Formats: sequence, structure tokens, C-alpha cells
Amino acid sequence: MVMCKKLRIGRTPTTGFSLISDTYSNMGAFNATLSISYPAGANKEVSIVKKGIVDECLQSVVLNSSGNGTILFNANQTIDMYAMISEGTCCDTFSYPPCYVSNYIHLEVSAVGNAEFNSIPASAGIYIGGIDQEEVTPSTITDISIGNHSYTLKLDKYNDFNSVVSIVDSETTVLNDILILSEGCINFDVQPYGASITIDDVDTGQVTPAIICDLGLGLHTYKLTIEGYDDLIREVDLTSGYGEVIYAQMSKPSNSMILMLGLGIAALGMMRLAKK
Repeated sequence: MVMCKKLRIGRTPTTGFSLISDTYSNMGAFNATLSISYPAGANKEVSIVKKGIVDECLQSVVLNSSGNGTILFNANQTIDMYAMISEGTCCDTFSYPPCYVSNYIHLEVSAVGNAEFNSIPASAGIYIGGIDQEEVTPSTITDISIGNHSYTLKLDKYNDFNSVVSIVDSETTVLNDILILSEGCINFDVQPYGASITIDDVDTGQVTPAIICDLGLGLHTYKLTIEGYDDLIREVDLTSGYGEVIYAQMSKPSNSMILMLGLGIAALGMMRLAKK
């Protein structure tokens, strides 16, 4: 790589000498295809130069027989560039001629960061500034411009979660959010799974784990039933604005109850034998 002196000439491009980028951006690092055209410079070597306090020769390419060439440049910062034919002692004297320069081009790269979205429960859709990111939690969204951004997490049967994320240049902000059930919903996260759910003496037709919605506000009585376990019967009070999550472990009948039941069956058998 050659460090060039400050360019004193060529602020008006040489006739027919152009540098073009097919990609301009205002986000994170990106690859730009730079096209060089200088028919009068067929088979000449062209340097791609970064404009600065001290101009810096970045890459070079040899033009084809038609005086055209392309080069792939990774833009990881905002940069002004131009192309220059390297002839004679051009990089030492910048005399004109033999220095021939193209127009300037500007590649815009804004400072960006990332955000890692996590939620309980998972699988919530992620929206930043109202735009659907087409990703669900947990997921990391990259190349977000720095600063504060509003975001929303959406999941069926849960209230939308709205907040603001602060994005820092080149860093990943980690978010851990808890979603709240929508009004009139009960999430039965009860072990063992497979217990039938009855609410207010009405069989819901569902088994644990399940989320039951469209329930009115106020007090409800639920019963969970599964073979080999005591029925779980409790009350839940649904209030305005959010639902309820039920975490529980159903209990098996106690040994004393099993023993008493066994003794009762044995006694009944003895009585039947005595009658005979």
C-alpha cells in the first residue's frame, strides 16, 4: 500500500475518466462494486485512492483493452474516493500530466449496532419502529442505526410488549422481556401434562399445557383431572388488563389414603365371605 501526498490537482475529473459505485448505503459495512472507465487509458494500471488529509492509495486494477475495469471494495466507514492513473512519478509529485484523476464518489456508512431480543415466552414477533423484522424471539437483529429505537414484541394471546432499545456503535444490546397474558386468558402450565381442564364446571375440551382465553373478568373455579393424581381444584381472579399463569404440580394420592382404601376393600371382602 502506497501512502500518497495530499492531492493538489484533479478536482475536476479528466475528460472521460470516471469512477462509479453501483451501491450506496447509509447503514453498516457493505461491499461496493466500483466501476472504472477511461477509454484513453486502455491496459493502464489505475489506483483507487481514499481522499483525506493524506490521500491513501487503497487498491489497484489494470484496465482492459476497452479502458474499463471493476474492483470490489468493502466500505466500513464513510469515505470519499477517486481513481488515479499511476504514471511516472505521480505519487511523488502529483504533476499534471502525467497524473489523471477521476471524479470523486462518496460511500456513506453510518455507525450501527445490534440488539439481541429474548422473551418469556419465546416466539414473539419483533417490530422495530413499527417495521416487522420477520424474526421471532430469541433473535439478534443487526445493523441498527445508533440511538434510541422503539420496539414491539407481538405474540398471540399476549399483550403487545412496547419499549425502547438504545443502540450503541458496534455493540450488541441484550434485551430480556416478559410478556403478559391478554385479559381474560389463563395459561395452565401444570405438571403432569395431559390433565383435562374444567372451568366453572364446563369441560374446555383441552388438556395441560394450554392457554384458555375469552374468559370474563372476576373469580373462576378450575379443576384439573388426570388418572393417578388427585384432582387439582382452585380459584383464580382475573382482573382488568392481563391474564393469569398457573404454575402447579398435581399430587398423587398419599400412602395413607391408599392404605385405607386397601383395608376397606379387604374388609368388604371379609364381610362377603362371612355371609357365605
